[in-house]
Amino acid sequence: MIEEQVAMDNASKSLFVHLCQHKVGTTLANLIDQIELSKSDIQMLIGKLEEKAQTAPDKVSCNCLPEDCDMDCKMEDM
Repeated sequence: MIEEQVAMDNASKSLFVHLCQHKVGTTLANLIDQIELSKSDIQMLIGKLEEKAQTAPDKVSCNCLPEDCDMDCKMEDM
């Protein structure tokens, strides 16, 4: 039997590998808007984001398949 957290982590990874990297931040922000979080969850997320910000690139590259890439995504890579 698979643990609940492992199953949830696998499901979320499976979703995000199918999204263009340009859309991940917006998708995460939309998800945060739609779910209830405790103050301790919010503090944990802030800490993770502060850690990530120290080494994050200024821009991420588009990883869409060429036939799925829209004009907005192409403009972000310029």
